[in-house]
Amino acid sequence: MTPVVTSSPTPQAQQSATPAPEPEPDFPLWQVSALGTATLPTALDGSAFLVGARAELDLWRIGLLVTVDQSGTTPFTLSSGQQWTALGGYAVLVNKWARLRLLGGVSGTSTTSLAPTVGANLRVGWSFLGAEAAAVLTPFGAFQQLDLRAEGILRGGIFELHAGYRARFLDATGAGTLFTSAPLAGPHVAVGLAF
Repeated sequence: MTPVVTSSPTPQAQQSATPAPEPEPDFPLWQVSALGTATLPTALDGSAFLVGARAELDLWRIGLLVTVDQSGTTPFTLSSGQQWTALGGYAVLVNKWARLRLLGGVSGTSTTSLAPTVGANLRVGWSFLGAEAAAVLTPFGAFQQLDLRAEGILRGGIFELHAGYRARFLDATGAGTLFTSAPLAGPHVAVGLAF
């Protein structure tokens, strides 16, 4: 009698013990930036310039933006008052490459009362190169302004350098001269940290 040979079942391929990587979110869950800013004079004959700071915080789609500016004339004689804006808003578009925020809040100076303010900013870019455009409007009140800004962004690690152009129409007295006087406009730079 011939013995019957039975084949043993082939062992199944062992599954990898390494878990599948978590998918990356479509946009950063939070971001913080703090920048020193300057809008430079277009001439060295006493034309005005601005120095200040800009801070931004994003938590998911909620954003906060605070700016402070102080004007002066060459050679860097600063005025005694500051203008500031505090805005909160929501990103109606956000992904890895772009963010569009709609903002609302208040603006004022160190010598006037508060005034309602609206704004928007759009930022596009990649890991080290980007661009941003922003507009802020305070249409009525004791302090009125229209602030327009467009800049390119160079990023290395946590450091950011912005360079572009800014035009700021300002009526700090509420006298209705927001668009009848020449804006403070010129090359704009900002440098600081973002992470």
